[in-house]
Amino acid sequence: MTLRNKLRSLRSERGFDQQYMADYLGIQRTTYCNKETGKSDFTVTEAKQIAGLFNLSIDDIFFTERVNLKNTFIVCPVREVENS
Repeated sequence: MTLRNKLRSLRSERGFDQQYMADYLGIQRTTYCNKETGKSDFTVTEAKQIAGLFNLSIDDIFFTERVNLKNTFIVCPVREVENS
């Protein structure tokens, strides 16, 4: 799920519109819309405010893809150590 869809879904579940979110963050509605649609970025402070409003972590809202490292091998170059 994209950030846009995630925020829209969270907003609609709680009956919030973009104007409510903008007012909550203290920004213009057009600015909020640009941020929600990915045209600009939320500040760290705004991300914290949004996470608090929805009682979720910043990761749950803003990082939409999870990486599963189970059964993944990480290859690191090996450096030979000289014997002294």
